[in-house]
Amino acid sequence: MIRYLVDGEGHFWKASVVDDIVVVEHGKIGEEPTVDVVDTWEMFSTPPEYSLDQLAEELFEHGYTYAPIPDVVKIIEEAHGATLPGVVRAFFQDETYWDYIGHTCAGMRCEVDFLDDSVLGNYMQEHYDSERGESRTFVPISAVVYDGVPDEQQWIGVDPKETDNPKVYALYTSGEFEVAYESFGEFIDDLSPAP
Repeated sequence: MIRYLVDGEGHFWKASVVDDIVVVEHGKIGEEPTVDVVDTWEMFSTPPEYSLDQLAEELFEHGYTYAPIPDVVKIIEEAHGATLPGVVRAFFQDETYWDYIGHTCAGMRCEVDFLDDSVLGNYMQEHYDSERGESRTFVPISAVVYDGVPDEQQWIGVDPKETDNPKVYALYTSGEFEVAYESFGEFIDDLSPAP
């Protein structure tokens, strides 16, 4: 769970949940940041994962906006203990994902969010493939968003073992999954700006 904002004067603000606290780094981009620790239980009486947006709110009044998270590929891969397939890895590493956040996914009838907390590490689902007779590991690459709210029971993901031409899967809390797109390229081609 991370929120990353920048302003027009070269400053950044990054809040991350570490254990049961929020670590806030801020300062000039490219320089050593100032680090603050925030106890959200004490400040807001809420868990840290539900407080990041509240902490970021006042920054918008000072000209800050959301921006691509530096080293997001490393964050995703470390959080899920897997290496993303090459084409998916490049999508995040080159910050191409930023151009598609909030787009509509026609085939799944939802919007997408490639920086949802599930993508950044808050995802613990087991999936069993009855045809193969084995458990499978998937890495979520987007939330399934309806009316601006991420669904907590389904996601869009990839199998990190499919390295050459990964399929894109619809994932569910029930442990079920299904192929949503035969390739990552088909998935991206099906995204369009929200009306």
